[in-house]
Amino acid sequence: MPAATSRPIMISPLNSKYVPILVYKVLPVQSQHTPFAMKFFVFALFGALLVAQITAKPKQRQLDSVEKRQVRDYFIRLLKDVGINNLDHGTAHLLFLDIALNIIELANSVKLYEPLLPTYNSFLEQLIKAANSKDGTGPELSKVVDLLQAIRNRLSDKIKEPKLIIVDAFLDSAKVLRRDPQHALAVKKAQAINQAAGIEMDDKKVRNFIVNNVIEAYKQGLNISVNPVRAVANVAKAHMAIDLAHPLSTPLRLLINALEAERDLIYPKQNGARNVGFAVLKDQIDLLKKAKAKQDDSVLDGLSGNALALYEEIVEDLKDLKRELRAPPALKN
Repeated sequence: MPAATSRPIMISPLNSKYVPILVYKVLPVQSQHTPFAMKFFVFALFGALLVAQITAKPKQRQLDSVEKRQVRDYFIRLLKDVGINNLDHGTAHLLFLDIALNIIELANSVKLYEPLLPTYNSFLEQLIKAANSKDGTGPELSKVVDLLQAIRNRLSDKIKEPKLIIVDAFLDSAKVLRRDPQHALAVKKAQAINQAAGIEMDDKKVRNFIVNNVIEAYKQGLNISVNPVRAVANVAKAHMAIDLAHPLSTPLRLLINALEAERDLIYPKQNGARNVGFAVLKDQIDLLKKAKAKQDDSVLDGLSGNALALYEEIVEDLKDLKRELRAPPALKN
């Protein structure tokens, strides 16, 4: 080894006696100033490595067979918690596992694969985290909803609604399964209707109706290739519009109308008849109609004598006015 040079020689971590000699011969120190070419080479190499690191594409996350079973069993468990026990593994796979492949296919079709890949990977990671969490309906599921909603928003800019049915089925199902303040308020409004109409129903049955409505809509929608996302949204909006102080008032009629519109969409008439496959949606509509019919009794509470007579007279006058408003306008000479 040569005597001391103008710059120190790097010693290998392996302490090999050949490394210093090799370094000395390849990079002989001839002066205190590093040649410009060597500086340029070092900076160019560093820059190339930095650019390669920055531009490296993230790897697509995939669910293995164990994770797929975890997700499937997770949603089956959430559905059983609200009394939905008849969802077979095939339907569960369609509603909750086809989502991963569907997102990739949709993103590729509109050249959004690379922009959406980081969010997609985060969505799958969060889905596994939710499936393994102690409280499967809490904050972890809300994060899943938020990530998928972000993906859906990007896809909907370039993809028409009918093709988003798998995404919407997962998204709307997850929304009604999570327990958040919005869901708690929906249960409270449903119970206000029940109490005003004298209907006894526990919270689990109420949640069963709310969740089953979405599951039925998308299961049947997938069967007939119709995306019921708008109909489902209209039902949810009408439900949240129920007046807690007057739960049997006009908003209840609008909720019934929204449910009937959803029914008509997913069970279109064939040969003049409508074949309703599930009884859940039909039962919900019938129950709310019975509740609405009791409104007349509730608004008369406390009225008697002249007050009751005056009320009945006003009602009859309004009926006459309604007929006149519906009549066609008189033809002018």
